[in-house]
Amino acid sequence: MSQPDALQQATERLDVAVDQLEAFLRQVFCWSRRRRFRAALKEQVRFLTEERDRLLRDLDAEKNRVRR
Repeated sequence: MSQPDALQQATERLDVAVDQLEAFLRQVFCWSRRRRFRAALKEQVRFLTEERDRLLRDLDAEKNRVRR
């Protein structure tokens, strides 16, 4: 194999390796974004649940006040 052929093959293998690495990193970043998105959604649900519970307590307290 001549040097230009060997260089061409090495370049092609490098291109394939870089393409595979880019695809893998895109997948990793996508998974990471999904995890962050899910974590943010869980935090929002937790906040809204706590807010709902607080509003229910306030409503019950107000009902009791009105009854008296």
